[in-house]
Order: sequence, then structure tokens, then C-alpha cells
Amino acid sequence: MTGQGSVAGGTSGYAQRVSAFSVGFLSTLLAIFALHTVRDAPTAPGHVSSVFVERLSASNHVQGASFQAARVRTFTHWDALDAIRPRRRTPSASREIEPACSRWAVITSIFKPTVLVYQLAALSVSDGWCTVVVGDKKSPRSYLPHDFDGRVVYLSPDDQLALPFRSVASTPWNHFGRKNLGFLYAVWRGAKVIYDTDDDNRLRTRDECWEKQCFRFLNATALLSAQRKMNRLHQLKPPGGGTAKVTNPYLYFGAKTVPELDGLPASRAHRDALMRLAANALDPDPDSADFIWPRGYPLTEILNDEARTRPRDRKTERTRIRLRDVAVFQSLADHDPDVDAVYRLTRARPVEFRGNRTVTVIPAGVMSPYNAQATLFRHSAFWSLYLPTTVPGRVSDIWRSYFGQRLLWDTGMYVAFTKPWVVQYRNEHDFMKDLEAERLLYTHADALVNALNDWTCLLDRLSSCLDLLYISMYELGMIELGDVMQNHKFLTDLAEVGYEFPRLTAQARGAGTRKR
Repeated sequence: MTGQGSVAGGTSGYAQRVSAFSVGFLSTLLAIFALHTVRDAPTAPGHVSSVFVERLSASNHVQGASFQAARVRTFTHWDALDAIRPRRRTPSASREIEPACSRWAVITSIFKPTVLVYQLAALSVSDGWCTVVVGDKKSPRSYLPHDFDGRVVYLSPDDQLALPFRSVASTPWNHFGRKNLGFLYAVWRGAKVIYDTDDDNRLRTRDECWEKQCFRFLNATALLSAQRKMNRLHQLKPPGGGTAKVTNPYLYFGAKTVPELDGLPASRAHRDALMRLAANALDPDPDSADFIWPRGYPLTEILNDEARTRPRDRKTERTRIRLRDVAVFQSLADHDPDVDAVYRLTRARPVEFRGNRTVTVIPAGVMSPYNAQATLFRHSAFWSLYLPTTVPGRVSDIWRSYFGQRLLWDTGMYVAFTKPWVVQYRNEHDFMKDLEAERLLYTHADALVNALNDWTCLLDRLSSCLDLLYISMYELGMIELGDVMQNHKFLTDLAEVGYEFPRLTAQARGAGTRKR
């Protein structure tokens, strides 16, 4: 990982303010997780790996134990992984399917339709957008208002059981991972773009847009045309001379604490005026909100050189990467961005991203966690949509992002972060429960990044490499056996609805794998 020493160039004042965020608090937090892990020793799917429990039980409980990504078990179920080959047909149980859209939004929810669902419903089928909402056993019995006119498809529990996918029967109930069925449904119905989102991340209204298009409410054509005049994109340039394994993209988008407003947010001009009036009383340190990190970012990297660099000194650079080479677009979120429970318990909110950067690419060989709250996947990345189900929901999308990035390097594709096209008014959460649900993020993320940077695949099919990656993660104790099998079924279902996996390229593998 990148070092945590001081950086040159007169940044000591800013670095000291960053260091004021107590390292001792983080160490205490990890020790608490260690003790809770040993005491609770959960065994149900979606809890902490039993391998980690065993390691902690053998450790000094006063100090705790640091998770190391070492092989602790061997995969022996090779006969269950049959070959995956594209089949240019729909599953045998298919029926006449309507509507057929090229762009789909996918949500899972246990609530009644939110503002976002109504916004998505307004994206008419004629614009190429449809929405699928995946229900669960806790979801309302009656979900769809009559005025949706077929633009939103609700998959009730009974509807899901009738889907012609191999992965249906083994998808757990009351888990975030039921969204996987929504992804498959969207691909089955012709999706070329999938917007993976949460029902509490609403789209910006016209007076909140950061530019005229504001991606025209996620119109994928506008997303591509917005940068049409740019021959090359910018990518982040983390400090460390190319040795960094992770980067924190939030630091490059000008995060600032803003006043809390009652109800829906006012116009940008109104918020600016309120922020000027309240700035001194609200937050005497104008850089404090700039010190922010995404959920799933390794705690060991929060105080690295990148964080200690003054905002104006954080660099991006022109790159030969074209917009069509970006397969995943992660939108930041204003008001209540996707941060972990440590941040929510210790830092000020609401937050808005006020920087000038629009689309910024993560370079190959460097990772950054992205979520399932406001993320646009292009067809070339559909293979990476699977959400693991043997880890908690607060971990699932982050693990997916790390797994996916490692193989995106080998296909010559990239992840980009964008200025917010959503505002999140988060559903009610207990931060301490979130802290517990995110435990693996705090204890395992650093080891996971290191393991993925060291991982290679010499096979010639992307689907085979995905199987191998999941097997490797199982053997390291990052996921359980159920995810190896379930991801294979998901890939098989993709192939059976006609999805063609991208090719692995030797040139991309050379660019994405570090020289060791």
C-alpha cells in the first residue's frame, strides 16, 4: 500500500488536520470487531467467514488479529462447474416478453414506491428505458400504482420463482442479492445498459443539474455525447509514483459540508446562499468535508499520502482512454453520499461534491470501491453484475466491485466516477447496526486488494477466469462456497439468454497486471 509519511510541498498544516482523525480510534474499532467476532461466531449465510473466526480464536484477544489473505481451504467441487457457452436463444421456459427495452434500471425494495421509482417510470419506453423492481418476502403485497402503464415491472416472490433461470432456487430470501434476478431479467429483455440503483437515491431535478444535460436523467446516449468533444479523458494520478494499489476518488470531487434543509433540497443558488451564511458556524474548517472516503475503502489507507495532499495538489492527467472503454460509471451522491459507518459516526453531514471534474477514470492496476446505489453498467460489464450472497448486504456490492475491477483490467475496460446525478435521502438506518454489518469491510478490504493485485488468470475465457477468481476468493476465506456455485449459475443464466462475454486481451493483461 502507499506510505503514510508526510508529503513535501508545504502540506504539513493540512496533513496535521487530517491526522487529527484518530488512528487510535480506528485501532480500537478493529479490536472491538475482533472480540465481537469471537463472541458471536455467526454461521448463517451472510455473516463473517468461519475461517476468520477460527483465526481470531487462536489469537491474543487483547490485541485482536489482522486478517491475512492466505489460502486456508481447497475447492473440491470442480465437477459442479460445467462449461459456459453462449446460446443464442432464451431459456426453454421463456414466454412472450414485453416490454423490451435497451436500457433498464434495477432496484430491490421492501418499501412502497419512492420518488425515484416515479422518476424512473417517467422515463418512457419510447426513450428506451424500463425499470424492474425485485421484491422480497418483506415487500408490500401490492406495489405498482395504476399510472405506471407497464413502464415498471414488479417481480413479486411468486414471479421470481417462475423465472426460467438456474439461479432462482438457490437465491436467498431477505437478502440484497435478490437483485441478481433483476439483472438477469433485464438482460433477458434486451438490456444494453443497466442502471443499478437504490430506491432512496433519487435523480436530480432540472434545477439541480450540474450541467444542462445532467445526463438527461441517465440517458445513456447523452452520457456518451456529453464528452464527445473530448478526444481523451482524465484519469486519477494517485501519489506514490505508480505504486498505489487503491485510490480514493471522493477526494478529487470537492466535497463540502452544507446546511441541512427541511424537505427536498432547494435550488443550487439557494443552497449556496445558505452555505455562505452558515459556513463559519457550521464548520470552521473549510477542508473538513474534503476528508471523505467511500464505503469499502481500506481503513489502513484513510491517512495515506493521497489524503494528506492538499486538495489543489491532487492530480489528474490526460489519458488515451476513450469513453467507449469505460464499462462502469459510478455516480457520486450529494447530501448523504455512500460512506461507511465510521464516517457517519464521526464526521459532519450533509455533503455535496462541488469540484469541477465531470468524469474521471480509475487507472488500470489501481482499485476503488463502487456501490450498487447509482452505478451504470454497459453491456461489456454485465458479467460483473453478480452480487455475492454469503456476505452481508453492506459488503456484497463492495466485494463485487473489487472482483469486477480485477477482471476489467484484463478486458481492457475501465471504471469511471462522475459528479453526482443523484441525491440520496437515506432510508432510516441504525449506524451501529451498519457498523456491525460492514465488519468485513474494515477487517478484510486491505487484504482483499493485495490478494487481487497478486492474482492472475492464464485461461482464455472470461467466464472461466470468473469461476477461478471466485474459487480463489473462497479459498482465501473472503466468501463462502455458496457464492462460487451461485456466481457460476448466474454466468450460465447470462449465457443462456444470449449474452456474449467480452474477450480477454493480452495487451490489456499486460497493462492491468503489476510487474512483480
